[in-house]
Amino acid sequence: MRFSSKKDAWASALLWIVTLLMFGQCGFIIILSTKAPIPLPWVALLIAVPLFFGVLLISIFFWTGYDITAEHFAVRLGLFHFQIPLERIARVAPTRNVFAPSWGFALSFDRIHIWYRRKNGKVAWLPIAISPAEKAEFIRELARAVPDLQMEEG
Repeated sequence: MRFSSKKDAWASALLWIVTLLMFGQCGFIIILSTKAPIPLPWVALLIAVPLFFGVLLISIFFWTGYDITAEHFAVRLGLFHFQIPLERIARVAPTRNVFAPSWGFALSFDRIHIWYRRKNGKVAWLPIAISPAEKAEFIRELARAVPDLQMEEG
């Protein structure tokens, strides 16, 4: 089952502002290169870097989501993808603590922390932070997929 990410207004605004700044920088470099003698390799590099990061930020905005399949829990943050087998998930806890250390795959302060076991069987000290739009439904689906799941109150 696929769950889209909840997006806070501040996260959306920040992503779009930085993306527009990146694309604006590309335009500025193109205009500047017509006015000043800048070597073509430098122009290409000065355009490629902010263009890459702009596209990366757009992908994060549109392609952040979470999947629960028969075997895995998968997280997609733009072009990045992370998955763990369901049997390795140890516990979940809802949180709004922004300062709690975690792997951040969330675009909202309304998060769920997911702790999982590493290959050696020890629970990872750094949880995965996600923010599904349908939080209660996500927790129900994850509890159904992982029968011995420990759930903490947030």
